[in-house]
Amino acid sequence: MKLTIEEDLILVGIGIAIVTAWYMKQGASKIVDTASAAVSAVNPMNPDNVINQGATSVYQNTTGSTGSIGSDIYDWFHPSEGKSLTAPTPTKPSGDMVHIDDPKIFDPIQYLQ
Repeated sequence: MKLTIEEDLILVGIGIAIVTAWYMKQGASKIVDTASAAVSAVNPMNPDNVINQGATSVYQNTTGSTGSIGSDIYDWFHPSEGKSLTAPTPTKPSGDMVHIDDPKIFDPIQYLQ
């Protein structure tokens, strides 16, 4: 059976379409992976996004700070916080402490009986 030129071109076109579809399917997963990585890199909720890393790096190199822009702004507006953190001094208990075995403590079980 001999095929005409038109039929040959149709078969070649179908073959090209099948090969193209296969390559597109293989490449689509790579495109999706690349796109999700790119979206994650600029996601504002991701603290490791490239914009945040770049801005923090420029800020730290310019000012010599070791903190982030946000933490330094907070420190500028709250200068006394965190500077004199000391452990609280314990107070001595007063002489009128209540003990568990004290019969003067209200006992709900005895109350209900």
